[in-house]
Amino acid sequence: MVDTSNWKRETFELRTGIRLDPRNVRLELTDAKVEADIMEDLFVNEDALRLVEGICSVGYLTHEVPVVVYRDAECIVVEGNRRIAALKAMQNPMLVSDFSNRIAAIQKRYPHHPKITHVEVLIAPSQDAADQLIAAIHTGNLRRPWTPSRQAAFFQAQIDSGRTFQELVERYPASDVKKFVFRAQMVNRIKSIRNASPELRDFVVSTKFKKGLSTLARIHDSKEFRELVGLQVGDDGSFSMTITDDEFDKIAEVILQGIAEGSLNTRTLNKVKDNPRFAQLMSDNGSVLSHQDGSKGGDAPANPKPKADDEPKTTTSNPPRKPRDPYLSVSRISAPASYGEGFKQCLEELSTTNVQQRPATAFLLMRAAIEKGIKSFAEVQHIEIKSTHNHNGYVYLSNCLDWLSEYARTKGDKWVVQVVAGMTKLVYYQVTADKLNAVNHNHKMYVTPDEAIEMWRSVVSLLEYVVRP
Repeated sequence: MVDTSNWKRETFELRTGIRLDPRNVRLELTDAKVEADIMEDLFVNEDALRLVEGICSVGYLTHEVPVVVYRDAECIVVEGNRRIAALKAMQNPMLVSDFSNRIAAIQKRYPHHPKITHVEVLIAPSQDAADQLIAAIHTGNLRRPWTPSRQAAFFQAQIDSGRTFQELVERYPASDVKKFVFRAQMVNRIKSIRNASPELRDFVVSTKFKKGLSTLARIHDSKEFRELVGLQVGDDGSFSMTITDDEFDKIAEVILQGIAEGSLNTRTLNKVKDNPRFAQLMSDNGSVLSHQDGSKGGDAPANPKPKADDEPKTTTSNPPRKPRDPYLSVSRISAPASYGEGFKQCLEELSTTNVQQRPATAFLLMRAAIEKGIKSFAEVQHIEIKSTHNHNGYVYLSNCLDWLSEYARTKGDKWVVQVVAGMTKLVYYQVTADKLNAVNHNHKMYVTPDEAIEMWRSVVSLLEYVVRP
């Protein structure tokens, strides 16, 4: 039982009295020493900017107070890092320089926003006591829980520190310790695949992999996956499988490749039941196992009889070619919260559109996404495209591309100018703005899957540019 009734409350000066926690499992970076790096991480990956806007618009709510603990004579925030980061940034926006203009704009929009210099906190008597409170809040049912990756990371850190499974069960009775320990161990097993390509070895230690752990959990928690690999989970969170290590490595490689490319994400796997993308993944994994079985030679005798010279020689067919992934890597595009809902909808629908089956649909969604993305990009910078680029008072795709090209040129982003030029000149017709418009308007224009995929290669680079911070 976690009892905080006897914990002390004190008020500290925000700027120098308390520090953010470099060990916070929210962080995508590891072992950050500079507080500015921690703040940047929380703004980039945890949307602390939205909290700034919330505090400016409705005030700083004090029904919940941050929790701190003394560590090496410093007062460290162990619960409420995102709130403290937002408050520190409001006091000095240059602590997160990439977001300073947006913070200043929010504060200008709410001229009566609170100007907070001191904050009341709850002081945990020890790190252990703080850990028990954090676990009760974020891995129990008291508040919206952490993502699977953060939940697993918390318990993995406890195991790495030497605590046994039984100790964790006793310390965190409100949490499903078995599930979280299993997830942590499964992640470690997938990260340890042998003979992986250099690209995949780099991927499993990247921030993008950490962000994909929620997707990974949906896969390995599914009944279909567990049956495929013969997965059995013990009472202590450990697991065993009926397939060999080599077979599991091959399956893990297929999954990691899908997450790395972006075709496997929480949008394409928003559910696993009756989901065509999940069904394809299970089919691909089944093919991997079938091929592995075939390569073992089945029940052939250990010393087969040599064939006579006049016996017909048998040939073995090449393994089946891995089918082309029919889904676009839309997960590379993260739409800022301030961008138009129509733009976000286009990305959402693109991520679940099978390009091989519906190439025209994918094409039209690309056209809409690039136009709406550019318009959103200009709008958040308070730039009106129509004032300089329009046709009879209306802003079309060609106007948006022309404006983006000129904007990029002023910023020295020559590559953007070149990509736009490739979409507006008839160099390769399948990757032009004319083709995008023709598919939308010309009743005789037909789109092939290869054309849709080729167009995406140009469109995705521009979308990545317009959604950057």
